[in-house]
Amino acid sequence: MNSRHALFCLLLAAPLSACVPVEIQPNDVVRTNLNTVTPSGLPAIAAHVGSDYRFTSGEMPADFGKLHFVLAESDPHRPLIVSCGGNGFRENAGGAKTLEALAPFGNVLQFDYPGLGQSQGTGSKQDYDAALRAVHDKVEQLAAARGSSAVVFWGHSLGGGFCAALAAGARMKSVLVMDGAFANLSDVVDGIAGRYSLFVRAEVQADTVEFDIPVLLADYNYPIIVVASKADEVIPFPVTARLAQRLKESGKNATFIELEGSSHGTIRKNPDYRTKVGGALGAFGIATTPLAAGASSAMEAKPCGAMHVRDGCGTLIWPDGSTYVGGFQGGRFHGHGIITYADGTRFEGDYTDGNGHGQATYIKADGTVIAGTFRDAEFVTTNAPQAEPSSESPEQEGVTTVVITAIVEEDGSITNAMAEIPPNLSGLDAARICTAAAKQILKWKLHPATIDGHPIKVPAFVTMGYEPPK
Repeated sequence: MNSRHALFCLLLAAPLSACVPVEIQPNDVVRTNLNTVTPSGLPAIAAHVGSDYRFTSGEMPADFGKLHFVLAESDPHRPLIVSCGGNGFRENAGGAKTLEALAPFGNVLQFDYPGLGQSQGTGSKQDYDAALRAVHDKVEQLAAARGSSAVVFWGHSLGGGFCAALAAGARMKSVLVMDGAFANLSDVVDGIAGRYSLFVRAEVQADTVEFDIPVLLADYNYPIIVVASKADEVIPFPVTARLAQRLKESGKNATFIELEGSSHGTIRKNPDYRTKVGGALGAFGIATTPLAAGASSAMEAKPCGAMHVRDGCGTLIWPDGSTYVGGFQGGRFHGHGIITYADGTRFEGDYTDGNGHGQATYIKADGTVIAGTFRDAEFVTTNAPQAEPSSESPEQEGVTTVVITAIVEEDGSITNAMAEIPPNLSGLDAARICTAAAKQILKWKLHPATIDGHPIKVPAFVTMGYEPPK
């Protein structure tokens, strides 16, 4: 076989670290290859996820014999994550890595595909169909035992198709997450071939396991999250982006998350992965807390209440019921975030140290969609009468720093002002300070944030100096 065919063979046959970029030229024939290479790593039980996890190892009965699984769980009320590994996945080699990535989101069920690891079978299409039925039955059993706990089908690479098939056949509410995935094998060939795609022929072996995700999800009506890295060297970024686009075009509730700088095998280690995916899950009502391994838990901030989450993924609730779900750093929004306002308006975008930047989507309550480049609110007041809170530098002697979170409306007015109690104060003095500061900012009129010139409403952080009366 010509070396220019190597990438596609490795895509289906070898561990992700073995895949290398190669070139496809006109008139090449791209063939699949079913051979696999044994990966290296540690089993799930060796993962660093804290001592509160319980591990259950067992076998699911299937037509071809038995399918090996490991369930790692802490609090049974947390979401059930059904993990579908990539091609050649083996729990005894990749289980620890997978669990460390997914444990922050819930309890995790892992399994070996037919003919791999400790599972029986030959890995044929017939075996994979039987494996789908076996995992489906196991998930239903676990879900029934947990009552209202959420179920998240979470697939990586080729596992995106297996999890899509599971989600499509499930008889319970769920969310489907796919990272580094692809709609079908033809899309992968086209993505690798680039401008030569019309002149390249794919030749799929008769027993190659393949999934067509858009077809599988034709009747799936629950949320879908698609994650792609622009540095993915195995499944090109445009291929996964195309999967998300196809799902959106077919009317699916699909969220597309873009990451920078991570390879195919390290996408879940990306520094933004946890906050962005966690934020998207939170927007769909999937509570991913408490988080494992010392991560921060969800935050509920009340008027004049302390902001308890400084770093990690959390939820901020304003007095009128509006919510922000996403990343925090130093107590301010950082990373991907989704805001659902009390009137039904929705905003999704990225933040750095509390300031929005980059691409964003704003969906008004009437369904109007504004998408484009996000520009955060400018903290230049057009009407800011002086009151007790002072704009003097907080470093001045006798001046206390007060951080206020508020919502800047489309017309620049301020609502939902909440002040964080300074850590060095308590009691009536603290309550008086934060209340006065919140009242002051409500009198302000700001230039609103915009997306390509269209005014939108977004949260804002304002740091003020408060100088008590003499």
